[in-house]
Amino acid sequence: MNYPTLRYYDLSELTDPFSINEISNATLDQLDRGNVESIAKALYTNTKICVNGVPFIKVKGIADIIRTGNSGLERALIYQGIPGFLPRSEIVSIDGFDHISGHSLCAILDSRIGCRSGKTKQYLKIALNLYFRILNSGAVRDLKEMFLEEIEQKRSTLKNERIRTYNITQCEFTGRSFGDSSLMQFAHIDSVVYNPSTALDINNGVIIFRDIHADMTRRGINTYEETYSYCEEHGYFLDWAD
Repeated sequence: MNYPTLRYYDLSELTDPFSINEISNATLDQLDRGNVESIAKALYTNTKICVNGVPFIKVKGIADIIRTGNSGLERALIYQGIPGFLPRSEIVSIDGFDHISGHSLCAILDSRIGCRSGKTKQYLKIALNLYFRILNSGAVRDLKEMFLEEIEQKRSTLKNERIRTYNITQCEFTGRSFGDSSLMQFAHIDSVVYNPSTALDINNGVIIFRDIHADMTRRGINTYEETYSYCEEHGYFLDWAD
């Protein structure tokens, strides 16, 4: 089966530049307009959107966003993190440049907002709000929804292919036999949103009863580690993890 191609789009291909006029005049009166414009420009020009709707920000352009100036602190925060407080960011190479996910950017901004005060803190809050504007833009939401719809349409194919390939006749978590495959679902181990590159890999999933899959979805199980812990918690089989 062909896996989905992880395409990336410049933010400029999907939406217009930020208008800082949408930021309240009361806020702008207390801050340097040039600094606010530099934050907006850095986010707009250094953000790529993955086909699954996840933003990625170029490391080389992040200093203006997280307000580290020429100190180089942003590289330590990204590549090393802060022990016990901020995990190091996972690096994704896009077009030969290091990028971090929007989730990692939010973690860095949150950590800096928590330990800064005054105008710097306000600039960081503006950066965070502008990032959420990216997430909530219609074009980015549409991109994510179309990707998820494509994967969902192929979920039944994944189920049938895994059952046929491995001659599965039992729920892979409980060991209970099933006579009717309509009772079963293909559940991703690494979720589509978490790892879209393996969304159509039959080895990145298990055949389990619908009610178990529904419970995992309700509890927000998205990764291999979380799936493993879920099975340990319920006393389910772990053969799938071998």
